[in-house]
Amino acid sequence: MLNSSIRSRKRHVEPSAPSVLLRCQMARFGFSIRTRGGVLIENLSIPGLDAEEAERKLRQIYVGCSVIARSVPEPALASGPHR
Repeated sequence: MLNSSIRSRKRHVEPSAPSVLLRCQMARFGFSIRTRGGVLIENLSIPGLDAEEAERKLRQIYVGCSVIARSVPEPALASGPHR
C-alpha cells in the first residue's frame, strides 16, 4: 500500500528562470538548402538562440547539405500584452 501511494503522487516542478528566458529568446531562422541528394528545399525554419546554433541543428538533420540562403528574423516589436 505504501508504494502505491508514493507512485500515485504527482511531482510538480516549477520551471527555472534560465529555461524560461531561453524559450523567450529563441528565434526561428529561415534557410534554403540543397540536400546531398540534390533536392532544393526552401523556407526551412529552424529554432535557435542565434544563427550559428540554428545552422548547427540544420546540419545535424540534413547531413552533407549546402546552405544556399539564410534569413535572420527581425526583432519583434513589443505591441502590448501577449496572450
